[in-house]
Amino acid sequence: MYNDINFEKTMNEKSLRDISKLFERMLTKEKNIEKYINIGLKENILFYIISSINESLINVLIIIDIIKEIFHLDDENTKELYKLDNAFPSIILKEDEKKYIKRNYCEVYLGD
Repeated sequence: MYNDINFEKTMNEKSLRDISKLFERMLTKEKNIEKYINIGLKENILFYIISSINESLINVLIIIDIIKEIFHLDDENTKELYKLDNAFPSIILKEDEKKYIKRNYCEVYLGD
């Protein structure tokens, strides 16, 4: 299915250090749950990968399909990832006057 993709040209070289960074992100999220809203492992993986791929060489939909296979996502959850990828990020101001960047259902606190 993915045999025609040249991952060497498509993505920066990944290593165990990158996996450590992903775990570090998840740990930071768990320690600061109020700053990272609706961002789970699959969202973190998606954001981490799309931030380092050359989108002219690979369609992000393929990455989402791979995440779907890994996590055994149903069609509804897969559609949510597609929507997340296509969503335009915006800055929102919450009732407590805190600013967040929001992309579809994911929100990250921007700080004071």
